Amino acid sequence: MTHESPQVNTREELRQIARAQQDSREFAPLYERYVALVWNYCLARLRNPAVAEDATSTTFVKALASLPRYQPQIRGEQTTFRSWLMTIARNVVLDEQRKRPFAPMDDHIHTLASKQDGPEQIAVATDRREQLLQAFAQLSDQQQDVIRLRQQELSGEEIAAVLGISVGAVKSTHYRAIQRLREMLAEENEI
Repeated sequence: MTHESPQVNTREELRQIARAQQDSREFAPLYERYVALVWNYCLARLRNPAVAEDATSTTFVKALASLPRYQPQIRGEQTTFRSWLMTIARNVVLDEQRKRPFAPMDDHIHTLASKQDGPEQIAVATDRREQLLQAFAQLSDQQQDVIRLRQQELSGEEIAAVLGISVGAVKSTHYRAIQRLREMLAEENEI
């Protein structure tokens, strides 16, 4: 398996994009490559598998419709297909969140405890998870987005492209978000 840099479009991916721009049936390999990434991001943001599936579908429908206008180079800067696609996914998620301002967390998705743990370990893991989720919810939307996109293994450059901010802003936002989470969790554990 070839390990490729996520910051650039590979030659093969550029060829695949060009084929898909000419014939929408050629979009399938791109869909297969990125569907899990988009679905995981949508699920993390929307916290409901059914709504995440709809958002993922909408993302790919919009991507396919916009694909003829996709350009890997804009004003001399590289725009990866992955960051372009994740920008569409983020916009779809934001639209969905406007329709449903609060989505309760599906407990079965984010379980930290294993099935082999006893009741005490499960209770501790559940409590830690709740603390983390509550702290995470207190971060700004931009901080949450940076962390979620990092979890999806997007590079700083790709996150900057998705969020429309500089790479430096991504780094400082990520740093501040992690620091804030540490502070909130430390305060919670001191009580």
